[in-house]
Amino acid sequence: MTALFGAALGWFGDRVAVFFALRSPAAVLWAQCRCPKTIIPSLLKRRCRDCGAAWGLFSMVPFTATLAAAFAYTTPQHAPWLTFVVTILLLGTLCDAFTTYIPDETTLPLIFAGVAYAAFYGIPTGDVWLFEGLGGRLSGFAAACVGAGVGAAVPFFVRLIGTAVLKKEAMGLGDSLLLAAIGATLGPKQVLVAFLLASVLGTVHNIPRLVRQRLAEVAFGPYLLAAAVIMLLIGRQICYILFVAYPRWLAGV
Repeated sequence: MTALFGAALGWFGDRVAVFFALRSPAAVLWAQCRCPKTIIPSLLKRRCRDCGAAWGLFSMVPFTATLAAAFAYTTPQHAPWLTFVVTILLLGTLCDAFTTYIPDETTLPLIFAGVAYAAFYGIPTGDVWLFEGLGGRLSGFAAACVGAGVGAAVPFFVRLIGTAVLKKEAMGLGDSLLLAAIGATLGPKQVLVAFLLASVLGTVHNIPRLVRQRLAEVAFGPYLLAAAVIMLLIGRQICYILFVAYPRWLAGV
């Protein structure tokens, strides 16, 4: 049942992604259409209303349905919400991947919605780091707020430092909002791990381009999404290894 819910969200997300992506001048890179920019694509068919050309975005349905089933297994009480969050995040990262533009409509509402959800139902990942003593709804609310704040601050400072060193924009503000939305769901500790994991994934994936010295602007959003999904599925195990098992091993305990 949860998988069907995920498939329905993915089907709807396929259509909405077109509208967001068309707002960027870079839409010509993936749109198989030569009509004027005023053209409105068909919501049901994902095609241009005038010429019938298909839009070059892969379907979200298999991805969201599979993740919904996975969330139903790992965190059944939060599975519908997590599926919704990932679908919205995927909308933003699709636009980032194809147009290097992350719509604020996919991040800002999700930040507030994530905080509100945590206030009523708790952080889905259980990451109430630094706020265990508060207890109840207050701990979830505080963890979500700090998680969103940390998620926004880390890319922002990376942007400031990178821009100063490289003399060009190192990271977009959309990445800060995207990680803030992720942090409102993951919590303060896990969002830091997610950012580090995304950096590793992005570096490894782009090593061939670095070797060929053909590395231009890289969309960081897809790596943030991949890291967020990994943390939502096995984040507790990763944090246990990093913050409990590994320090014990170093101390010889």
